[in-house]
Amino acid sequence: MLPHPRGDAMRLFDQETKQFEQDRANLLRAVKNGLHSDAIISELNAVDAKLERRRAEREALVPAPIELPEDLPALYRDFIANITDTLSDEGVAGRASDELHALLDQVIITWNADERSHDFEMLGDLLELIGKPHGKSLGGDADLESSLKLVAGAGNRRILPALSAII
Repeated sequence: MLPHPRGDAMRLFDQETKQFEQDRANLLRAVKNGLHSDAIISELNAVDAKLERRRAEREALVPAPIELPEDLPALYRDFIANITDTLSDEGVAGRASDELHALLDQVIITWNADERSHDFEMLGDLLELIGKPHGKSLGGDADLESSLKLVAGAGNRRILPALSAII
């Protein structure tokens, strides 16, 4: 998981504030030890003012809480039911099928008894298949084509969970 920039900013802000608090504690210790010159008192007042401003600034760094609806599970179930109904609609399924038929020539699924797994191979215009949902045409780029063939033909099974999530 990537660190959140606001969290990083808050950690840095808190570290800087701790340094100001340490400076204030040192100045107070000096005053208690009898070193109360005008310069020390002036610096103590300046550090106190900085700390006060920083407390107000920190509140702006605290993210607002995200309010989730109480019926979130029901909303999610309704969302999934709506997607299922949409994808089950013959008009939608027929159009999607036509699009896939135009992009895929063949899908081959074989059982690999040695590894006790299925091998999945797609033949067709895979670059177009990948780019189409994003409104892009990736075909014709030789670098992408060789890269796709290399990854798809490498037999690297570490990427299969990621691919299955996409498919």
